Amino acid sequence: MVRDMKPSTPDLAMDCRPLARANERGSTLVWALFFVALTSGVLVAHSLEMSANRKTMDTRFRRVDLAQSVAESGLTDATSYFRRQPNQPVLALAPQRNLTADPPIDETLDPSIGIVREFEVNGSLWGRYEVRTTEAIDVSADHGEVPGSVWDVCSRGFLFERLDASKRFDQKPNRLLSTQTVRTDIRGLQMHVPSTAAVVMQDARSLDMLMNGTIDGSGGPALTYDRAAIKGALLSFGTDLTGSPSMLPLDDLTLDLKSIFGLREDQMRSMSDLVVTAPRQLQGRRMQDQSVFVPGGLELDTSLPGLRGRMMLAVTGDFYAYQDNDSDFSGVLWVGGSAVLEGPFRFAGTLIVAGQLKIGGSSDQVSLRSDSAAVTSLQSSLSQYRTSTELRPSSPGGAFVPVTDWRRNW
Repeated sequence: MVRDMKPSTPDLAMDCRPLARANERGSTLVWALFFVALTSGVLVAHSLEMSANRKTMDTRFRRVDLAQSVAESGLTDATSYFRRQPNQPVLALAPQRNLTADPPIDETLDPSIGIVREFEVNGSLWGRYEVRTTEAIDVSADHGEVPGSVWDVCSRGFLFERLDASKRFDQKPNRLLSTQTVRTDIRGLQMHVPSTAAVVMQDARSLDMLMNGTIDGSGGPALTYDRAAIKGALLSFGTDLTGSPSMLPLDDLTLDLKSIFGLREDQMRSMSDLVVTAPRQLQGRRMQDQSVFVPGGLELDTSLPGLRGRMMLAVTGDFYAYQDNDSDFSGVLWVGGSAVLEGPFRFAGTLIVAGQLKIGGSSDQVSLRSDSAAVTSLQSSLSQYRTSTELRPSSPGGAFVPVTDWRRNW
């Protein structure tokens, strides 16, 4: 007997459950993939946006920096112009252009503006600077100098895309990309040395000469001092101090930084060839008619080679040259504090000390000798025009001009 085989209801339910679970897992996986794709898309879009912003900012700052460099090139050219002029100091900024002259005169592209130059930076990217005659001011009187000694000069730097050489740099189809404007002083570094003596001091009684220390006026005065600072009789230094006369008093002698150099400390820093904040900066250097400024004290010992060459060395604090420093140099040495010189130490020129001075005391010689020729040559060299490192914006006119389709990678 054959029976009918009919599945029961519970058995059908059990058979459908695996399929339902599979459908649920499939649906979950689809949603998971959707969210992964959505999140990845958001991240990629955000990354692309950030990358684009970085490139835009990088391009912007590159343009600003390049325009700034172009403007500074204008200051360098202006300094060169002042130095080249046969009559010194220069009383007017008046560059000329005459290519038919013999030799040709090519000081500018446009004499009606001032000093103007254009040059290729990279491909169609060009730079232009303008040092305008209307923005160059003779400020010598403000510094107590003769006319033409100190100039306040402005330079405008332009960065532009040159598509048509027959058009102006800012005329279409050429496109101006960035403009920067800077001002600074162009002047010589003046030294008002009060005497050709080997040593100049405020108070001669602050001089302490020990063994193996000599001061030689080389036919001129050996020591110059302020007459008002001496109330009684001077000490005798014997044969260690020689000159004609050996000591020379002057009236109203002032030896501060402003009186000798005509500059504040911050100006002195910006006008000097070398600013020394650590003695090792002088290591291995031989100066040749350079200005060295030390904001603070300076100590020389056997760990560093001695000073060499001809220089203007200005030390606002105390100056110590310890035993075995082995210095041998010339020029002008100004010390705003006190000075202690031990041998071997040889200096030819003029030493100006505002405070106390002690020389000698070791087994080696300390020799201070007047050398007016070295001082004069140094003054002549440093009085040539130079660009101050203190740059300042002229006005809010210097600005970045965005160009949306500038795509070159420079």
